[in-house]
Amino acid sequence: MLEVVKAWKELFAAYGVEARSLEMLEGAILPASFFRTEPPETV
Repeated sequence: MLEVVKAWKELFAAYGVEARSLEMLEGAILPASFFRTEPPETV
């Protein structure tokens, strides 16, 4: 899944999405948890 969505920003920009909107979407489309290699800490 990560490989599929990795280029989302370039695709959106190619369709004319403004830089400000790309910045706002970045955390929702590829949150830091996508890159987690270790399990989260227990609560």
